Amino acid sequence: MTYTRTLAFLLSSCAIAPAALAQTTSSQSPQGVSEASPPSEDAVDDIIVTGIRRSLSTANDVKRDAPYIVDAIAAEDLGKFPDQNVAESLQRITGVAITRTVGGEGQSVSVRGLGPQFNVTTVNGRVLATSNGGRDFSFDVLPSEVISGAQVYKTTMASLEEGSIGGTVNMSTARPLARPGFHAAVSAGGLYDEISKSLTPQASGFISQTFADDTIGVLIGGAYTKRNIRSDFSSSISRGQVDFDANGDGAIAGDGSERFAFPNITAFGIRQTKRERIGATGALQWKPDDSLEMTLDGLYSYYSTPETTYQQNNNFTTNLGSLHNVGITNGAITSFDIDNVAYEVATNPAFRKVKTWQAGYNIKWRPTDRLSLTGDAAYSQASSDQGGKNRFYVAGIPGANIRYEAGSKIPTTIITLPSLTPGGPRRDASEFTPGEVSPSFAQVNGSDISDKVFQARLDGEWKFDGGVLSSLTFGAEYVSRIKDNRAFDTANACAFCGFPFSFGQTGVDVLNSFPGGSFMGGKAGDFPHVWPAVDVDKFLAAVQAAEGRLVNPSTGQVYPVGYTADQLRAVFLPRNSSKIDEKSYAGYVQANFETGALSGNVGVRVIHTELTSSGATQELLSLTPIPNTSNFNAVFSDVLPVSETGKYTKALPSLNLTYKLEENLLLRAAASKSIARPNINQLGVNVNYEVNSTPPSLTEAGNAALKPIRSTNLDASIEYYPTRSSILSLGVFYKDIKGFVSPVTVTETIAGYAMQVTRPVNGDDAYILGVEGNVSYLFDNGLGFQLNGTLNKSKADYSSTLAGRVTTLEGLSKYSFNAVALYEKHGISARLAYSYRRKYVSASIGQASDPEYTDGQGFLDGSISYDLTPNYTVYVQGQNLLKEDVFTYSVDKYRPIYYERIARRVEFGVRARF
Repeated sequence: MTYTRTLAFLLSSCAIAPAALAQTTSSQSPQGVSEASPPSEDAVDDIIVTGIRRSLSTANDVKRDAPYIVDAIAAEDLGKFPDQNVAESLQRITGVAITRTVGGEGQSVSVRGLGPQFNVTTVNGRVLATSNGGRDFSFDVLPSEVISGAQVYKTTMASLEEGSIGGTVNMSTARPLARPGFHAAVSAGGLYDEISKSLTPQASGFISQTFADDTIGVLIGGAYTKRNIRSDFSSSISRGQVDFDANGDGAIAGDGSERFAFPNITAFGIRQTKRERIGATGALQWKPDDSLEMTLDGLYSYYSTPETTYQQNNNFTTNLGSLHNVGITNGAITSFDIDNVAYEVATNPAFRKVKTWQAGYNIKWRPTDRLSLTGDAAYSQASSDQGGKNRFYVAGIPGANIRYEAGSKIPTTIITLPSLTPGGPRRDASEFTPGEVSPSFAQVNGSDISDKVFQARLDGEWKFDGGVLSSLTFGAEYVSRIKDNRAFDTANACAFCGFPFSFGQTGVDVLNSFPGGSFMGGKAGDFPHVWPAVDVDKFLAAVQAAEGRLVNPSTGQVYPVGYTADQLRAVFLPRNSSKIDEKSYAGYVQANFETGALSGNVGVRVIHTELTSSGATQELLSLTPIPNTSNFNAVFSDVLPVSETGKYTKALPSLNLTYKLEENLLLRAAASKSIARPNINQLGVNVNYEVNSTPPSLTEAGNAALKPIRSTNLDASIEYYPTRSSILSLGVFYKDIKGFVSPVTVTETIAGYAMQVTRPVNGDDAYILGVEGNVSYLFDNGLGFQLNGTLNKSKADYSSTLAGRVTTLEGLSKYSFNAVALYEKHGISARLAYSYRRKYVSASIGQASDPEYTDGQGFLDGSISYDLTPNYTVYVQGQNLLKEDVFTYSVDKYRPIYYERIARRVEFGVRARF
């Protein structure tokens, strides 16, 4: 399909709607409102003060007045965003879908089917540092109370920040001069989590004041939330492929016909998390006259989410020769019995503490009636201090027999243990004795991540008198970003692999009872419902007690004193670490024009990026298998420093057109070229040798020579605004994407083993063709509704990285929709919102190099509040009222990857405003 034909198709698709839309004016307009235009600001101020109507009206103002295609969400009042999570509010926008973190909270957003790595998130138009390994922003670190609004730019202009081919999400913080006078808002309440059965506090407070005839303004605010989470899950840790004599002829076919997908290692677990979030924002403004305005603002977030996971693991790879009673479905072994493997239990304490802050200065100056200049500078920093603080300790009982059957979200897993007496009957796994449990894998790891961003830009506009050309905008920008990822891992995680002795021999009982109730709340099924919990401190005490007393079977010598401290210490791993120093320069010019009912802009943005990726490498010299495990002892060469560079220059033209069919009926069209930079964790020189599973593998995490992903974009939409707070719109879009980054895997012989070596490369292509519609209406009687949906068609060709693989883009659902019922009148404000997205590809090349899918999800949320007085409001909010879960699988549902039960949660409290 040529771009000309595609644009013609998009325009014609929208052009058929104006007559139909215009015919609805008289029937849908509330009494007393002009059919030709939205009500005046003076009239609106008499009606709209706070709440849902104000939020929708402000969002529609942003969309209607913008010179490009954009959607927005606005706070209902100072410190009151529509949802407690910014991402969960953004999912109400047409074309936006979210992924959720543990416990079901929104963490990242996809725009028009493109995941967070293809989008840019800014705060007040500035890049915000992030604490993860990439560029994508984790919305869970930021309290929604510190945000006054959010905009999703679906088309671009030369003057907008580059780096997105899906959409740019900008979050705005409040400004005191935007609402002159004194304003204050406080709230206090609680949050109840149904699974953890805990009640935790929430509070926020904001105050804004203007002085000196409203020429000086000060605003400060903060928010605090806490939540205790329990998450029960079932997972496949390492799916792979195995050879199996399916026809029973005593030989494995050499043509690959008897090579089948296999679960390798599975786990059941409960994750207990204590989540704490603190946020603060502030702004100081000075506007001595209409020609000069200065703003100094800041943002701070502290996010702590320590968690402990208690797992029951099943490693089937340690005795594949005992497989029997095997069932095969669609090229996968989906049921089997396996003998003489280990019954394993593990505890995994992990710590995530993130500090993020940003400070910025902005000056707007209009020296003449024609010329205006804006300068902006900001510095942002994020850090996550996890290096060497995460622990994963495994203990087990050798000799277990396991029956495995896939076919449901939680696979059947029946475990029996050997008899305690020779020739006696086998035991149920729950009948273990603490003294027979032995140590195994023991890992201490984690990364320290630091991200520092400095950004400065200068923008100007020159206005013309008369003529088609209304103004010329121009500007330049500089962004410096340094992301440092320092990885730590255990000196020897297999110091006690192979179950070398029992804890009974040490005299230390390392096991605690199952923490809280039963797995999955007692849900029926043939899988473990309780298992012993490893106490990590007692685990260390027990293996230390072996020093000087017990024999290490690997050496035939007694464990020396100090062995545990030496082998299980966390050490800095240069080969797994990297530092990215990226500098970007941009300049643009944009012509803004208007003639009659047609207006728009055309321009070009030229960007140049240079980066240096530095770190270290090591050569794997040898691998020695450890008996009774799937692990290896590895020997590496000395550390060698390494550094790579990359650079690229791109010109990004754009065109945006708006045609006013009527004052409240707009037809838009846009065409542009855009880029998305490779994720930062795809640029590092760090490598990871996976020697704790069979077969061993090597992942080269990054490639500094990667180029940006390129997209040619065509958009068209029609928008009708019957009232200021209502809208009916239809849009179509097309994206032709080139060179997106995918992992390519080849087989290389390393240390005598045929290893799968994976590295990221450019080269694959994709396209997206989508239609999105939105209708929102508020009636005079207080009732209202919002309906929107997106229908996508996409194709991603992975033939350059995996022969024959063609699928949809990661994170893209074929369709998604939102349905919201509203009521706001007589002091009552109520909302019931349902969001659904169809299944989507969560990993195009996942475990065993197969695609992975996340099942369709529908979340129902509700809220209701009542104004006790004009200043005091009580409220109740409920999330995940239908108790939706998360299910991910590979190829088909007989290959489960991950299942998690998500809690229903309720928030309640009181708000006061003055």
